[in-house]
Amino acid sequence: MTTVRQRAWSVCCSGPESRYPQGRYPLLQPTGAGETIFIYEFATVEWLWDQGSIRVNMPRGKERMFPGSYDELVTVLSDLGGQGWDVATCAATGNWLFWTLRRQR
Repeated sequence: MTTVRQRAWSVCCSGPESRYPQGRYPLLQPTGAGETIFIYEFATVEWLWDQGSIRVNMPRGKERMFPGSYDELVTVLSDLGGQGWDVATCAATGNWLFWTLRRQR
């Protein structure tokens, strides 16, 4: 079952549509004034732990739903971390956890 989820995750969140092949992201963008600034893109992960439901929203409107408990959630977050995403914020209440992720582009 995990193999199917991992394959689904790979199709959802990595592939030829990526603007940055092989996980290489330019870290800084020059401004017109000779300065550099960081530019980020954002994604979200939402987990309803009592329902075993994970929702991932990626840039450009890509949304995927996965069934999952702790193990699957850790796999999803680890896969995203391997693609350069880090946690910007996390909110929790009741049965709900919500992460905002970012990566430099």
